[in-house]
Amino acid sequence: MTSQTTTRHVSSTNANSPKEKGNCFVNIGATLMFLSVIALVGIIIYNFIVSVIAVISFSNEDVENVCPNSELWWYALFLGVIWPILGSNGVRNTANNSSEDNAISTSFCVAVMYICMLTTFIVWAWDQLWGLPGFANDTCAMDNWEIYNTTEGADNDGYKLFKVVKWWMYIYMLIDSVLILGFLGLGGIVVVDSWQSSRSKKSSGTTYKSNATTSKTDDEHRLQQVLCHTEPVITLEVR
Repeated sequence: MTSQTTTRHVSSTNANSPKEKGNCFVNIGATLMFLSVIALVGIIIYNFIVSVIAVISFSNEDVENVCPNSELWWYALFLGVIWPILGSNGVRNTANNSSEDNAISTSFCVAVMYICMLTTFIVWAWDQLWGLPGFANDTCAMDNWEIYNTTEGADNDGYKLFKVVKWWMYIYMLIDSVLILGFLGLGGIVVVDSWQSSRSKKSSGTTYKSNATTSKTDDEHRLQQVLCHTEPVITLEVR
């Protein structure tokens, strides 16, 4: 009876060990990350379909009739329909063509390239939606299509186009933030790893130098004894 109680106690202790808790947290984090990626992909697919509908139902001519200087329709076409297809194909080809030897350097370059492009897309979208000082700074689209027209029979195709561009800007903001955080994390890992490597090399070099100095001193001492014909002094104890 005592042995069974002890076995149960040990089993419960192992089940609540820090290692088991760590694995549980890792599994929860991986599950949340997987669900987040699935949700993001779903949002992108949904917004892609809505973008196609908005571009077809509200042409560039319709936009220019109201806002002659607006590039809202072109943004929805290129960055809401064409670029998601080209971008996904580019990422897939890069992942397939990169070998294990240059995987880190390739990922680093691709991340920098996408951060620059996405930041440009975000600035362009913000300028087309609400106007940005230093750029076109045109608020015509915001004044005409930002608010949904609840009047019966009103044409809200411009509002749909405005909303599509706004959602693409939010999506690019999210992806850009993730890439920047990953870029900073990878840079931190590289810096810490190089620092530890240089420190270990310096420590091993100091140890080797110390051993070499000690060995040289011993050799010089032996050589001096041979040249001087020194013999060890033997002390006899007289009783």
